Amino acid sequence: MNKREYHEKLGKYFDLTLYYVSGKIVTPMQAELKKEGDPLMQLSEAEKNIIGILDCRGDQKIGDLAAFSKLSYTNMSKFVDRIEREGYVERYIDPECRRNVYVRITEKGKKLHGDFLDKIYEKAEERFDRLYTEAEQEEIMKQFEALLNMLSRFDEESEEK
Repeated sequence: MNKREYHEKLGKYFDLTLYYVSGKIVTPMQAELKKEGDPLMQLSEAEKNIIGILDCRGDQKIGDLAAFSKLSYTNMSKFVDRIEREGYVERYIDPECRRNVYVRITEKGKKLHGDFLDKIYEKAEERFDRLYTEAEQEEIMKQFEALLNMLSRFDEESEEK
């Protein structure tokens, strides 16, 4: 297989994986949580993404959040305003460069996101145990571990630069 074919197939595999993870697995679980009244699921997609990004990556500039989410600075600022009023995030100004406005997740926001993840993992575990035999589960875990090891090379390359 030549490099072009390799990258075309790789791109399709990534697309399929993302489709199944978000569309076939996570979305139905999120719909269940929304019906159950989970507070995170009452927020807009952008607001959920902001909380998730801040919880995973730490403090971010509003402009970086906007770029990452492919939203305008103005729209991002409106989303941040709403979840800031709810107490999930807070803004602060960089004391060394007052033009930089950062957003950080609060303890309330961390709890909200953590509780949501716990519920998603619990639902995923239930499905995993119901749908796959122990042998299949072990094989899936081996494949995920191999994928994780391969993807960690991207991190290593980023750290070298």
